[in-house]
Amino acid sequence: MVRNHHELLDGSGYPDGLSGDALHRDVQMLSIIDRYLAYVMPRARRTCFHPTQALREIYLQKSQYSERLTALFIKRLGVYPPGTAALLANDEVAVIVGRNLADSSRPRVVGIGLSNGVYYPEPVERDTSKPTYAIRQVYQQANSGAAHPALKVTKWV
Repeated sequence: MVRNHHELLDGSGYPDGLSGDALHRDVQMLSIIDRYLAYVMPRARRTCFHPTQALREIYLQKSQYSERLTALFIKRLGVYPPGTAALLANDEVAVIVGRNLADSSRPRVVGIGLSNGVYYPEPVERDTSKPTYAIRQVYQQANSGAAHPALKVTKWV
């Protein structure tokens, strides 16, 4: 699987130029995951993509990836993929840490501080189904120019 994870459905990948049914389903899924991670991590020649933008890019590459597996991957990550930073209705900066299986528009989040730069000593879990903690907006990664200042100094585990 690792050897072939750069193979693409349309045959444009490497090392062997495999395509279609010659690619095992698990190899195809690993390829989608690898591309997603490549997009959300900064590279020497480009800044990283916001997780939602990365999912969109993969979805638009229909000739390279199975539509069914791509849809499954997006569904599993949810509308707000883990690691996405958000501003809540109460002006709290939070990080998405997981999906809400009942409602993908209300993910599990932890608050890390307030938008005015006051940070909590420990993350605090918030319930995004409550209006006070509803997601108002999501932030871009720090190196793409639209991040909250807290995200430039915080390391995520």
